[in-house]
Amino acid sequence: MTEAADDGASWAAEEAVAAGSRFRNLSGPVRWLAKAVLFSITATGLLWATDITNWAKVSILTEQFLALFWTLVLSAVFLTVKAHRGESRTRVPWFDWLAICATLAMGLYLVIDYERLLYESPLLTIDKWLSGLIAIILLIEATRRLVGNALLIILLMFIAYGLFADLVPAPLKGPTVKWERLLVYLYIDTNALIGLPLLVAAKIVLAFVVLGNLMFATGGGRFFTDLAMVAMGRYRGGPAKISVMASSLFGSISGTAVSNVVTTGVVTIPLMKNNNYRAEPAAAIEAVASTGGQIMPPVLGATSFLMAEFLELPFRVVVLASIIPALLYYVLVFLQIDLEAGKLKLAGIDRSLLPKAAAVLRDGWLFVIPLVVLVYALFGLNFSAGKAGLTAVVTVLLLSYVKKNSRLSPRQLAEVLVSSGTGLLEIGIIVGIAGVIIGVLNVTSLGFNLSLVMIQVGGESQLALLLMAALLAVILGMGMPTISVYLLLAVLIGPALIKVGFNPLAAHMFLLYTGMLSMLSPPVAIASYTAASIAGANPMQTSWISLRLGAMAFIAPFVFVYSPELLLVGDPVAIVWRTLATFAGTIFFAIAAIGYLRAPVPVTIRVFLILTSLALFLRPPGTDDGAAPWLTIAALGVGASITAWLWWSGPRPAQSLGQ
Repeated sequence: MTEAADDGASWAAEEAVAAGSRFRNLSGPVRWLAKAVLFSITATGLLWATDITNWAKVSILTEQFLALFWTLVLSAVFLTVKAHRGESRTRVPWFDWLAICATLAMGLYLVIDYERLLYESPLLTIDKWLSGLIAIILLIEATRRLVGNALLIILLMFIAYGLFADLVPAPLKGPTVKWERLLVYLYIDTNALIGLPLLVAAKIVLAFVVLGNLMFATGGGRFFTDLAMVAMGRYRGGPAKISVMASSLFGSISGTAVSNVVTTGVVTIPLMKNNNYRAEPAAAIEAVASTGGQIMPPVLGATSFLMAEFLELPFRVVVLASIIPALLYYVLVFLQIDLEAGKLKLAGIDRSLLPKAAAVLRDGWLFVIPLVVLVYALFGLNFSAGKAGLTAVVTVLLLSYVKKNSRLSPRQLAEVLVSSGTGLLEIGIIVGIAGVIIGVLNVTSLGFNLSLVMIQVGGESQLALLLMAALLAVILGMGMPTISVYLLLAVLIGPALIKVGFNPLAAHMFLLYTGMLSMLSPPVAIASYTAASIAGANPMQTSWISLRLGAMAFIAPFVFVYSPELLLVGDPVAIVWRTLATFAGTIFFAIAAIGYLRAPVPVTIRVFLILTSLALFLRPPGTDDGAAPWLTIAALGVGASITAWLWWSGPRPAQSLGQ
């Protein structure tokens, strides 16, 4: 096996470890069957993205493709995912074979006869409602196995509401819906199971999952890590800075916090511990850096694609809007790491132990090209997100044959497609759940009623409504992937935020950020706990340190929701002004949070810096015209004066950020 393939294999193994022992370890013909189904998930999506049906002059409805995709996903879940922990990992039990048969019967019926079923949907015949019942039961079981109890409970609550909405007290009381009607609607309608979320997953997310897997399989993982080591390794706190840079680079492709942690963390966490970092801070740094991948352009994880579709905006608009908030996040993390390293007198890595820049660039420069192609396809050629992702996939494939150590054999390429199918299982189930929730909202008008209640509870205060949304995001996000949290918040809370006057893009970015916080915040912080397991650290202590390091993730949503200029919305002068003010506030906040610049900072000065940063973060009156308001100018003056005094009055450090 090639060096590149080794990278890809190790990455896949690490991802499997992160998933735990819930996946079966099959052998023989069943193993090949499972691989064939997983391969088919990816291959079907890629073929659809190429518009092969138009070329072949074959008429296939989008809904038929989605039904096939979802059938494959469900079949793969029952083939590969254990029903319970105590179950044997080496065989598929009889009841899962029965579930697979039910999946095929239900799914292929929809694929083959969708046009007739849709045309005759008002007729509540037994074949339609029974198929709908089977679909819902299978989704519930797949959710229990693969996604977890939190989302399972939410799914069951929405289904129960759809059945008994007329019995719920006002103001959430809904109309009476016959159970047969509900099942048929969820099964057939394009606003339910086979709706927008599933389309985004099958047509867009799939391409980027394949892109990430291909990049890693051909050696991209090693290149990004080595590049981060070359750029940051020699500075104080070098291993921690390597973690930040490597995770942001990985995140720009994958966008999943846990995957980022297990990919980069197995390298960066031991490096940090060997550089005198305690286990908890090392794990927290990796968790925070990896979580930020979900907001890092150009991909932002699967969530950004859904956001673009919900808002009916080009994907490139969402990407551009994410640039400044993502920079604010990583700047704060980076500054805290640098100042902490100075405070603890942590040196960088010895230059002799670092890879040579020339060698890294010579061996890995090809991996930069797909990212350039992706950005150019999005912004230069105005390609759709799915088409741009597919273009980048083709670019990686072509470039992999330029060098011998990055080439993939047909078998290795097939394994990449299989691993991509595995990576799509959880996403496929999550978007299926989202489809059911959206379907229930449409049938019962719950979305409208819930928005009305939230507005009534929040009263006239926009801030109260934002705090309610943020709290709900953290609660819903306990143990759930960010994409799940965002989908729930987007359909339940998003309309309420827009109704009270917030910019739609700012409102949805707010929901993305607050949903992401559950990755870091106790009591269930998946990214923090995963990093803690790698570091051998206390999970709860790791989570609390993560909260401090990732403070910008808590602050930024409240900043840009009131100042959409940070999302590149509005007057250019106002955009520049608000950006400069917010970055200045970020610097002051980092100094205050760590309590160090060139020397320890007194508590009184730290309090002043905190107040100064808050004054810069908040949008004071008079900013709509782009003019510099007096409060912001005063805060800048105070913060800059304090920082200058701290700098010139302290001893010169042996090693600074730029040394």
